[in-house]
Amino acid sequence: AERVQSTEAPPSSLLSPEEKMEFRFGHKVKAALYGQQHPPDCRRAKYVVAEKHGGSGFGSRVWFYRMCLSKAFQLGRVFLQMYPLGAPQDEHHVEPWTNCTHQDRLQAVAHYGPDAVVQCTWPGDVLLWLASMPTQYAQYGLLWWQSQLVWYLLRPSSEMQALVEENRKYLKRPYAALHIRYHPLKKAESGRRQPFKNYLRMVPPNWTQIFLAADKNISSHTDKYPEYTYTYKQRWIKGSDVLLDILLLASSDRLVFTYSSCFGQMAMHLQLGRDFCHPVHA
Repeated sequence: AERVQSTEAPPSSLLSPEEKMEFRFGHKVKAALYGQQHPPDCRRAKYVVAEKHGGSGFGSRVWFYRMCLSKAFQLGRVFLQMYPLGAPQDEHHVEPWTNCTHQDRLQAVAHYGPDAVVQCTWPGDVLLWLASMPTQYAQYGLLWWQSQLVWYLLRPSSEMQALVEENRKYLKRPYAALHIRYHPLKKAESGRRQPFKNYLRMVPPNWTQIFLAADKNISSHTDKYPEYTYTYKQRWIKGSDVLLDILLLASSDRLVFTYSSCFGQMAMHLQLGRDFCHPVHA
């Protein structure tokens, strides 16, 4: 399959009414991703297989999965993630990425030979595949394509969606969601730490409800602005806390984060994957 590197999306005036709907909601590409990842006979499918995942943090791993899923889609193959012993199982709280298994892959190798499997590696595939996209979607731009991929990967399981709904009960709409990075930074990164007031400047006037996802206790900052009601996630299950924060950030009416954060970018991709016209403030 043909692919292209990073592209800029055209002005909306250049898109047909049908393309505008696809640009905004991505219904067709979502169906195409699901269909390719769920072939009728996995024993006769071909695969892009990742034996490891890229990086130790959840954000860097999701970026790796996104790249491998993009590679598989463009090659007309199924993306299958294999987890090393003791590695985090990032599919536990999301909908299955595929209906195919390791045994199906072995059956495919027996049928097709070595051509049945292409590896996906980090950083080996980064230069060629991280910023590539299918030509049939080039008019929508790379951010749109990557948002569709992240939306697919992070579709919450029914149990996780129930947790999201339960936590939403503590929030009144409209609410802004702030992802705050105040962990110890390397000296070279110190300029990325934004004062708390800068986040609040992006909250629309008269909005008082704020969902907070922070990497440390920031009560010393929130106490200075008592006019807002701050809410954190209230209930979660083991291993779900990171994904739950991302889903609650993504379900907000206004998302505020620093773009240097993979965590915030994942929430942004989820919002844009659901509705590419949703306002986001980095």
